[in-house]
Amino acid sequence: MDDQKRVVETLTAVASLYKQDLAPGVISIWLQALDRFSADQIVGALTAHVTDPERGQFMPKRRM
Repeated sequence: MDDQKRVVETLTAVASLYKQDLAPGVISIWLQALDRFSADQIVGALTAHVTDPERGQFMPKRRM
């Protein structure tokens, strides 16, 4: 599986955990925003987020 497909599948699965659907345009924005990170970093961060009892209560979003 290529890295982009792995990231999209993980991001889609995470969104599903939060009962959200990601439109293709939204997925594209996520991919652009995360482009500087490796697939391993992204998957690791998403996994850490969903298992965090405090911050993991909500779908991840960009912090300002």
